Amino acid sequence: TCALPILDDREARRQKAERFINVARLVLLWERVWPGMWPGMGIVGAGMILALAGFFQLVPGWLHAVLLLIFFSSLVVVFWRSFAFFRPPRWEDGARRVERDSDLPNRPITEGMDQVAAGRGDPFAERLWRAHIVRLLASAKSLKLRLPSPGLAKRDPKGLRFAVLLG
Repeated sequence: TCALPILDDREARRQKAERFINVARLVLLWERVWPGMWPGMGIVGAGMILALAGFFQLVPGWLHAVLLLIFFSSLVVVFWRSFAFFRPPRWEDGARRVERDSDLPNRPITEGMDQVAAGRGDPFAERLWRAHIVRLLASAKSLKLRLPSPGLAKRDPKGLRFAVLLG
């Protein structure tokens, strides 16, 4: 009966770590998607500014059609370039983010998912490995996540996004 509270505590810590990892994956997704959205959203914003200012009512119909064709084709090109190499965050990426933001030494969460390499099938080696993993996960008590930092200022150093927003 002594092992049950240890297993319950270990399971509770594992579930807590999994929740943090899932939130970290969402944070990483935001940090990857938002900067890629800026160029296309800037084009959409510029088009909305022109439309709201009545620019398209002043030009002839053929020029309006050509401008719309240019507008939509530039959107396709910009979004294609922004997301051609996009990959969603994996479990390992989220776990590494939690470990880094929590200042955890020795990567206890990602190492906790490793399998015993030498001694597979040996009961003593496997018990020793499980004890090592339990000790690692026990060291990961205070988990933290920092706020997302998409780094949009690097992609828009002149601050054009604010001009579009102001327009």
